[in-house]
Amino acid sequence: MHEKLTAESLTEPDRVELVSRAEVVQDQIDAIQDATGNDEPARPRPWTAPSIDPLF
Repeated sequence: MHEKLTAESLTEPDRVELVSRAEVVQDQIDAIQDATGNDEPARPRPWTAPSIDPLF
């Protein structure tokens, strides 16, 4: 995956895969925070429309 990030731009399938992986990681973080008894209400994640612009 590192090689994909060093490319000048990502293809749409690569971008979709990275977004999907990021959502899984965020879900894991949320689960850990819930398990630690964090009493603060969870902050909603801001949703932004996916961009097809290159990252670099």
